[in-house]
Amino acid sequence: MNKTLAKKFQKLLYYGGIILLVCLVFFCLNYLKITKIIIKIVKAILPVIIAVFISFLLEPIITKLINYKVKRFIAVLIVYLIFFSLIIGLILLIVPLIIKNGKLFLDKLPDILLELEKLFNHLIKINIHFDFNEILPSINNSNVKKIFKIASKTFDIGFDISIVIVGSLFLSFDYPNFKKGIKNLLPKKHKEKIINYFNEFLPFIYKYIKGLLLDSLFISFMGFLIFFIFGFKDALFFSLLLGLTNCIPLFGPYISGIPIVLISFLISTKFGITALIIIICLQLIDGNIVQPIIMKNVIYLHPLENILGISILTTLFGLIGMIISPIVVTSIKILIKQQKASKDKIQA
Repeated sequence: MNKTLAKKFQKLLYYGGIILLVCLVFFCLNYLKITKIIIKIVKAILPVIIAVFISFLLEPIITKLINYKVKRFIAVLIVYLIFFSLIIGLILLIVPLIIKNGKLFLDKLPDILLELEKLFNHLIKINIHFDFNEILPSINNSNVKKIFKIASKTFDIGFDISIVIVGSLFLSFDYPNFKKGIKNLLPKKHKEKIINYFNEFLPFIYKYIKGLLLDSLFISFMGFLIFFIFGFKDALFFSLLLGLTNCIPLFGPYISGIPIVLISFLISTKFGITALIIIICLQLIDGNIVQPIIMKNVIYLHPLENILGISILTTLFGLIGMIISPIVVTSIKILIKQQKASKDKIQA
């Protein structure tokens, strides 16, 4: 029992030490005003990183087509056409639904708040009052300026997207040479270690992405089926929203669950409560049964590691940082693991 407590205490000290160290590093970087420079550099090269990631992700499919004696050029065109067609199709399907439900939500928000007010007052016997005007400020000059700022960034986003599409496409055309070129650039002294690291890390990415897609498909399918059975008119929208936000670790269910429940209150209090129960049940089944089966061969991350990674990367890169946090944290974990194994090998 004492040994178990000692191990738990050591783990607590270990994770606590890491958190303190990370906080200290970020404090020093912020004090020296280096953080902003790092973020700007990363954001500048982010489209290139995404392009490399897409080409790497689609390479196994391209290789399979090449094995069936399809020329690389044709195989790349086929895979990319299907890949981007699916993405565009998904956008065209979900964006109109988001606009439609978003407009409905804003129009009916005062009614939703009134329903919630009545529900809370009935359940816990206290007086709660929601002031709609305080929650949604009126449109003024500052809000208009914000809208124009968002609009002005549209061109930059479009430019970044074009870099991602064109860059990933050309990388896939020349992927074997690109791979050889990267290997040749590696320093000879650490070449073997770096190759061993990527031999462990790259299969993890494939397993993680595959598991994530399967899990999202399960959530979408089950969500659509249950919402449809219970008579929700927006069953398709709810299921797509659940599937898309499933790629966000830990907080995904809450990001999609809150608007789904609130929109359901537009229909009636009964539908709102039903939607809440459905989402809770789905997440319990997914988190305790489905995810452990799908992700059984993927490296396990401690909740503290997950939260720490999400906190730091979301602060730095927003939603993208939140999504990629498990990959980044796992990459660091594999690096620490290999360094430890290397030291143990030298000592032996």
